[in-house]
Amino acid sequence: MNQNNLLPPFNEVWVFQDPKGTEKKFKALMPLAKENDLAYYAELIAHLGRSISLQKRYDDAHKALDLAIPILTDDMNKANIQYNLERGRVYYWQKNESKASHYFQKAMELATKHGEDFLAIDIAHMIAIVPQKDEDQIPLHKKALDLATNSSCPKAKKWLATLNNNIAQSYQEIKQHELALHHFKKALELRMQNEQPSFYAKWAVARTYRFLNDPKKGLEILMQLYNEPQNGSIGHVFLEQAECELLLGKNSESKVNFRKAYNYFNDFKHDQSKNSWYKPDELEMKRIAELME
Repeated sequence: MNQNNLLPPFNEVWVFQDPKGTEKKFKALMPLAKENDLAYYAELIAHLGRSISLQKRYDDAHKALDLAIPILTDDMNKANIQYNLERGRVYYWQKNESKASHYFQKAMELATKHGEDFLAIDIAHMIAIVPQKDEDQIPLHKKALDLATNSSCPKAKKWLATLNNNIAQSYQEIKQHELALHHFKKALELRMQNEQPSFYAKWAVARTYRFLNDPKKGLEILMQLYNEPQNGSIGHVFLEQAECELLLGKNSESKVNFRKAYNYFNDFKHDQSKNSWYKPDELEMKRIAELME
């Protein structure tokens, strides 16, 4: 067997819910890759950097990415794109917007030049979340969405649900809830079509109905989530159910669910690598505590 056949596609190695385990797998592949395929090795280093950054070990991620610098050559198209993308991602998580943008733009130039649509959309979605203001993000989200919609690459189409979710979140932040609902519904539709986890997508639709003063509709959707696989945070379902019940004047039921949410989040150990959502901030937790009494 050709040694290169022992070098698996990166998507078969990745387990995004377990970046620590993925890091170990990437490191185990490094000797074989270095000996047999330097382009694969350079790209492997980029993925290694990402697995480390997902653990919030940003300095270690930069050190890992540094290993690619003496190896990269101009003909290593995907490796160069992935390296710049992952370097940019680390700077993004470190809140260094200027350096993140620099590497994302370099990655986009290369992806466009070499027709790497799937990577181009990943880069475009990162470019879109760099600006701090949601109104500045929206046109960039639209650009990423257009890229995925118009791509002839089947893999690129897999981005559509995520991109619709991203633009919906930005619309929601600027209180354009009708537009947010349109894109959240589209994201849900795409996830269900592709048999992807839809827990968060349903929750987002339910929450937006509440923002549109239709808490009854929101509650109908929320009640379905208790019978679905928990690929999201049940604490947010408790909280959203309580908010809907509060608007509907169901005060006793609301208090019960605010208490359930409060207890859940007090025990909540957030880990960026898990498929869960951020704990409410201190001010929101104080509000929940008041409403559960």
